[in-house]
Amino acid sequence: MKKHGFCTMAVMHRRVWPKSNRFVYKTFNLLLDVFYLDEIETSVLKVNRPGLMSIQERNYGNRDNLPLTIWITEIIQELLAKMKDD
Repeated sequence: MKKHGFCTMAVMHRRVWPKSNRFVYKTFNLLLDVFYLDEIETSVLKVNRPGLMSIQERNYGNRDNLPLTIWITEIIQELLAKMKDD
């Protein structure tokens, strides 16, 4: 099931030592189904190539040039096996 989306949020940072400081700023997140990255390219968003906004798969995962979907599938399989053992 493909689900892509966009959400806005506020991020707050607060420090109490050595000097009290607090600030909030707005940001946004793209919610992308990594199993369908090749289908989401637009004139603005590019996958694995330069663009106004781009997603570079090499920046995620364990960075051994394994496709992101394989890396995620392996993690899910490990977690499921661990849950089965418990």
